[in-house]
Amino acid sequence: MNQFFLLFYFLPFLAGISAEQPFVILPASIHWKAINKIWVTPLIAKNPLVDITVNITGESSTGAKIGVYFEKFLRKQTGYTHLFEYSLLSAQNFDIYNIRVSVTGHDDFNGAIVGSPNLRHIFIQTDKSFYKPEEEVNVRLLPLTEGGELYNGNLTLFLVDANGFKISRQDGISAYDRFAKTQFTLPKYLKIGVWRIEARPAAPSFGNSYFYDTRFNVLTYELPKFFVTMDLQESTEWNFLQVEIKAWYPHGMNVAGSVDLHCALQQNGQVSTNTRLVQLFISELTNGFWSGHPDITKCFEGSDSLPNSSQILIIAQIFDKGTTKTITVKKLFQPRRSGFKIIPLRPAFDESTETLRVFFDAILDPRLLASTEIEVTAQCISSAINLNGLNQSSQNFKSSIFMNGYFEFSVDSRCDVYIIRARRKLKGIGYSDTEYLVIPSVKSQNSFKLSFINPIDKVKYREGERFIANVKTGRALNYLVLCNSKYVAYVGTVRNDGLISFGITSEMEGYCILVVYGISNTWYARAKSDMWLFFVEKGNCQSPFSLSLSSSRTSLDGKVAVSLNGEPYSLATVHAIDSKLNQLGTTLPNTDSKTSSLPWDLEIFKNPYLNSLSAYKSTSPMKLSNFIDHASLIDTISNICKKAGEEMPGPMINKNGMDFEQNGFEIHGLCLRMLIESANKKLQKTSTDGLMDENRKPEASVMRAGFMQSPREKPKRPPQNDVMMMTQKVKETSLLDATEDVPDATDLVRSYFPEVWLFDDFELDDQGRKDITLTAPHSVTEWTFTGTFWTNGRTSTCQTPPAKLIGRRHVFMQVDLPSYVYENETIPAKVTVTADNLRGTTNMAVCFTGLSPVVCGDVGPDGNVGETDYTRIVLNQTHPVVVKTMQMRFLREGPQNISFQLRPESNNPGGDWHCSESNDGVNDTVVHTVNVLKRVEQEEHYRNVIIYPQKRIIYPMAESGVSGDVRPLSLPFPDIITYTQKKSDDRDDEIFTDIEINTRPGDVVYELVLEFSKFRPSLSTGYELDETEDRAPNRPRMRRGKRQTNSLANVLMELSFATYELRSLETYSVSSILLASRKEEVGYLLSQLMSYSNCSSDKSKPCAFYLFGPPRKSDTIVQPSIFFTTLATSLLCEHNVEPEFVCGPINYLTTITKNGINAADLNFHDQINLSNEIDQLWFMRSFMRQMVSDCADYTCMKEHSNQTIKNLTHEFYNFSDRDQLDLRTEAMMAFQSSSLTEPLMRSRLTSKGKANQIPHWKSSAEKSYNNVLEVKFSKSADVLTNALAMLALTKDQKTFDYYRKLFDFDSMTNWLVESQMSNRQFETAIDTYFGWRSLYSYRVRQSPTGSGIRVRVNLTTNTEALTTFSTDEMPFSIRLPTATRKIRLQSVGDGKIIAGVRVHSSKRKRRKRDPSEAFPVVITASQQRIPGSEREIMQTICIETRSQLLNTLEIEHGLFTGFSTSVEDLQLLTNTTREGTELLRAPQLSATAIHLILIKLKPNLPLCYKIQILEPDSNYSPEYLAPVAITARYNDVMGQLFLSPEVSPVKRRRRKRDVIPELDLVDTVCLDNGNCTCAEKTCSVECDQCRFIKFSDICTELKTKPRFGAVFRVESSTTVKIRNVEYLKLYTDLSTWQSALPEPRKLTIWIRKCNPKCFKSLKVEPREGKPRFLIVGDEKGLFEDEHSIGPSTNAAPELPDSIAPPQVLQMHYLLRDNDRLEKSTGCQELLGEFADMNQGCVRGVDRFKRLVHLR
Repeated sequence: MNQFFLLFYFLPFLAGISAEQPFVILPASIHWKAINKIWVTPLIAKNPLVDITVNITGESSTGAKIGVYFEKFLRKQTGYTHLFEYSLLSAQNFDIYNIRVSVTGHDDFNGAIVGSPNLRHIFIQTDKSFYKPEEEVNVRLLPLTEGGELYNGNLTLFLVDANGFKISRQDGISAYDRFAKTQFTLPKYLKIGVWRIEARPAAPSFGNSYFYDTRFNVLTYELPKFFVTMDLQESTEWNFLQVEIKAWYPHGMNVAGSVDLHCALQQNGQVSTNTRLVQLFISELTNGFWSGHPDITKCFEGSDSLPNSSQILIIAQIFDKGTTKTITVKKLFQPRRSGFKIIPLRPAFDESTETLRVFFDAILDPRLLASTEIEVTAQCISSAINLNGLNQSSQNFKSSIFMNGYFEFSVDSRCDVYIIRARRKLKGIGYSDTEYLVIPSVKSQNSFKLSFINPIDKVKYREGERFIANVKTGRALNYLVLCNSKYVAYVGTVRNDGLISFGITSEMEGYCILVVYGISNTWYARAKSDMWLFFVEKGNCQSPFSLSLSSSRTSLDGKVAVSLNGEPYSLATVHAIDSKLNQLGTTLPNTDSKTSSLPWDLEIFKNPYLNSLSAYKSTSPMKLSNFIDHASLIDTISNICKKAGEEMPGPMINKNGMDFEQNGFEIHGLCLRMLIESANKKLQKTSTDGLMDENRKPEASVMRAGFMQSPREKPKRPPQNDVMMMTQKVKETSLLDATEDVPDATDLVRSYFPEVWLFDDFELDDQGRKDITLTAPHSVTEWTFTGTFWTNGRTSTCQTPPAKLIGRRHVFMQVDLPSYVYENETIPAKVTVTADNLRGTTNMAVCFTGLSPVVCGDVGPDGNVGETDYTRIVLNQTHPVVVKTMQMRFLREGPQNISFQLRPESNNPGGDWHCSESNDGVNDTVVHTVNVLKRVEQEEHYRNVIIYPQKRIIYPMAESGVSGDVRPLSLPFPDIITYTQKKSDDRDDEIFTDIEINTRPGDVVYELVLEFSKFRPSLSTGYELDETEDRAPNRPRMRRGKRQTNSLANVLMELSFATYELRSLETYSVSSILLASRKEEVGYLLSQLMSYSNCSSDKSKPCAFYLFGPPRKSDTIVQPSIFFTTLATSLLCEHNVEPEFVCGPINYLTTITKNGINAADLNFHDQINLSNEIDQLWFMRSFMRQMVSDCADYTCMKEHSNQTIKNLTHEFYNFSDRDQLDLRTEAMMAFQSSSLTEPLMRSRLTSKGKANQIPHWKSSAEKSYNNVLEVKFSKSADVLTNALAMLALTKDQKTFDYYRKLFDFDSMTNWLVESQMSNRQFETAIDTYFGWRSLYSYRVRQSPTGSGIRVRVNLTTNTEALTTFSTDEMPFSIRLPTATRKIRLQSVGDGKIIAGVRVHSSKRKRRKRDPSEAFPVVITASQQRIPGSEREIMQTICIETRSQLLNTLEIEHGLFTGFSTSVEDLQLLTNTTREGTELLRAPQLSATAIHLILIKLKPNLPLCYKIQILEPDSNYSPEYLAPVAITARYNDVMGQLFLSPEVSPVKRRRRKRDVIPELDLVDTVCLDNGNCTCAEKTCSVECDQCRFIKFSDICTELKTKPRFGAVFRVESSTTVKIRNVEYLKLYTDLSTWQSALPEPRKLTIWIRKCNPKCFKSLKVEPREGKPRFLIVGDEKGLFEDEHSIGPSTNAAPELPDSIAPPQVLQMHYLLRDNDRLEKSTGCQELLGEFADMNQGCVRGVDRFKRLVHLR
């Protein structure tokens, strides 16, 4: 049915409404291209037959009115509702429609309503309800018209974050014959919380409120290993809570473990920070079940009373002995909860009302309550003394609240209000909290007759049922059914016998109001109405719609048939999700459901006319606009309820914790509020107590009117011999059904473990069927299937009941590994083996299979005949779940796959490896992926170098330092990367660039890489723009993954870079794919930006930004930042974000200018060190003037701009040209100030700039280099000065044309680019913003250099010449030997390129007496095991600042791999809190650290916190874990400490093998430079197998796997011993190389001497001469020497990534199992074919991904 505004125009008795206007029902909007309806009811009885004319005109944008519809009905009966239908299928669309209704004998009705798309609703589904950062959100949409058809117009979709910010947009989404589908990708860094997908029609005239949405949760989580349910039930005694806990595995087996139950007291819905957890009991689970009655009195900490607002949080920790995992479940319990809400079925009463009826709506499951008996009283408040306070019910009503229960009582019209109070009978403590409802009298409102409808017993209905009501008849009575304040379900005339009957449809789900209206028999009577409320419950799909599965169980990778049934050609979506996702909701505290909708909402009575199109909302309620006079009704309710408050004989209501809007819905909430306010004023005259708590003893006058309070019973204590009064309820049945068995697939490699198995839409055939065959994923779990159906003609969807399917495997593994580990760490892999239906004892072995050479596993000493103890597990009926721990070492950064295999343990007396292939079969194989991170002890150094012949060479000068280096030569610690350049004496197009790596003794260089690309000043390094193909160019180096801090400054730096990079790309002819990805990244950054503001959707409310989160006006430290708000607002305006996100900051800043900037507290947050107050004021005025210019197009800015500009300009007019300012301030004023000041400042810049040096301007700021803060300021000063100068001198084309003759802007651009850090940002947010803005400004004024570049570069090092390459091969990179310290680049050609030098080295340690590198923050730490604890360690961290500027710090406290903690385990020490230091907000956990922000720090005082961390529940060795960093940041790193697990006595957890000191847990072979590969341990290299293999086999191997092949001759060999194991090293001469990797110049091959066949093959007889050998190996096993030499002369392949992989050419390889080594003797044919083959045997498609991992 249509959405409607109901415009009721009645007789002159209604204030301000014309006497002769008819009653008109209008839709909320007129739908374009649809059939619309209008109902008209003539009201004047003296004209029994009338003519009705409806005229509709559309209003164009020019104001012209064009006729759309005209119809005239003749001789229609007065008092009855008449329908007008009109079609707009071919009419022009208008934004506004004017409607005139003329009725004989009535005044004309005139109205105007909005036009809108024919869209009733958009149903939106996502594939799941919980997501992690970076996951993809898959979406299905079903837009429906008012007629129940698919809406085929275009839709616009938004991804909306937890702050309400739209971070991503998609246009042109439509549904023609099916569900529309799309997807969004969540950002990596985001705000945890509730996110939304928002959809709206692509109609630009509508505002932001016209949308439909769906919500989902974004958080970091891991799926639980088993299911847990916890039910809290009331007991027969209030102080004993009945708790039932059940735990079972997803495949059905019950959990064997224990339960640890705690509680915590909550007051007003919050757990106090000093509230301690109280343990209630510890007990064992029996067959996965426990039931008991713990005493909850201890949860109230000995309180004598039980506060009404108190509730307790019950926390159950269920420990599984099998998997050793713990799941925590939380539920709230309120001992005094009522369990119901009171709902009035009529909104009020008048003089005609005989009885009132209220409904008790249950909000709790009745099975959880010990008693459902309630006691109700209704009290009259009246000016009549004999009625005032009288209980109108003859006796207290007692009934169950869960049997469609209602309470009815007689009404006396002399009462002003009725106060209804209801409470539930409790055991032991009397009664529950009281629920209140106040129903007012509206007898002064002449438009009501609240007795037309006879009371209806049934309140709740379902689809398919019929609603039947009886009405007192009159001359003409009509009815309408209004559902959810939005839809008219029915409009009709009451039968002569007073019967109203209609069917309940799915479209009515929610609440509905039956409105009966009409006039009496006399011609002068007024129109009257009555209303009655009922509910339509949401149900499952009715026949024929259904979803069924072929079985309730399936084998993994087995086939499952899904059958869909419904109406022919229906559409359906099918969800199949891992049921463990549903368990996530149980880890959060539950909340009692509340009625979210307001049936008796006063909004429906408001005037329907719109002030603007933007006011139209998709959720706008209907308007019964002339039904009553809205203002008069408000006055009536307010006045009569205030009067009742004065008349109330005594305190009768407990207002504590009362929600006036929810209590009794809005009409009744208004009355209750007015009553309480009035009563309080009266009581305060005689008492200071106000309204009395119902549990206090009432006064005598109240005794007869209210509840008699039962005396409080003392809590009963459990018997002495049963302290806990717990009972074990044994549940013998298991969810496993042995009769429905499925076999295990023995050859299945399990690697597919999705959370969502299926999420797709389907169309049913002409028989209403759709059969789907699915292949089961590899998860041993329970799957939940649901189907959502729609068929043509329905305006809603329906959902089937969930269907469950268990993916079974009788014996299987689960592998637990940390999601992140660090390079070179050795960590335990925890493998849990589960078996069911065992009848005896079975020995099995857990084996590594297919390990990568960069992921090493412990398979026992010597490999051959390894000890079975390392892999054996024993399973039986008593222990069906067993855990095995195996050590692993990870050698290389990036995602690494690990494969585990479960097989029967076999006895191999022949000496073969115990995990080698056997005939006993395989029970399970699992592949797991781990992300390996770089270690925190390493740091990255980066330098850009611009190379081109026309570059101005500035030789070293005493004051400027090395050319291109912003630091003086006198620095005690020079940059680790420096360079000089010199032009050739022989050629004009030749230049020499010498790069030096400045390491100190003790420094270790782990990686040295050169990156080359063509130069484009306003883009990232590595772009290769393709102007002809519509494809994404090579993506630049990922920036967001390298974030160093979570501060606003860092977000602004990233956003500044991304903003001007995007704007630059838009000036190039680049692909739409690239632009879309960049816009999406900007959207993510804008989302993060808004999380640092206190802005809301109210754009009129001023708001601001703060460095570490939303500002708090009440806090002297966390004050709004004028500086950051100005910068953030400029960026928001540059992206044209919606007004609700930018108008708040604009209002805040314009208020600052109004009051005067000199009166504001200016804090630059260490972004710029302007020490002079005059400089700070002038800089900030100019900065804000720039913000006004950037935001000039916003309406909210236009409202303020004239006055704001006037305020700012007035200050500039007062500027004296004699004032000497910091050069940065002068440059800022030259860029943005006033028309008089800007030329003056440009003149100053010109006079101070030195055209013969680069940079042209040297900041006048005092420079020092004593610590990192001062170094940053020194660098920043010159960058900001020159960036602002460039902006000022390139502000417009005329200015640029003049000053380009005086200054070399091209060289200035080079210098700015070379001053950037590795992430293309500058030192601070303000530098990055203006630096990138100046580069973009120059890009706009000057065509970019880059086309037609032809440069050739010769690369040499201090050891040898390496290679030559040209610009045709760019972008690409070269990895150099880590021993390289000097590099020369000889470039020839006409063009500009950029070389990026990247060095990863160990972090420099501060020398005790060298303050030059001192951090301004000193961090100290201690850690020790908590006494009596098995796994808990306490770390104490102290922070001491050495700077007065640092009163706030962000702390990133790293966690050792596999360790865990919680935010509750971190606590500030007393010595810290007494100094006033506190946490800005609750700490936050990430995958690798806990993050906290300390504010109100005091200098030179050690301020400390402690944190409790939990060791892994598996064996580990601390010395093999990587250290973690504790880092203090304020914009940048201010202090850092590396912490190792072995710093203090942490318990060492080892196995028996660890007593052998000379052996590592996992064996490796390492070179002197630290590069390693896994030691070969199985002694199973395939040598001398030529007769068994074919060339085609090798070719297939090279094409389908990451393998390489080579033919070589042995030049020499040597034997080495590593940990008592001998290896033969072969130094080779390569003749053939077949691989996706570049050919190495030298290859050294290692062979372990336990491979006898290989040594026999390597033995060369004299007659054989110098044979050739063929090797086939794993590309990942290649590892480089420190003295590697350069790249191949072959052109680097064109890669999809921005930087080609490094080319490392001096390589080593260790032969291992499954490798091949063949000698040409007896294998000539095979080697000949291999040497002659082309690249057709080498992989090409996915080779690039593997190459990247070499970095």
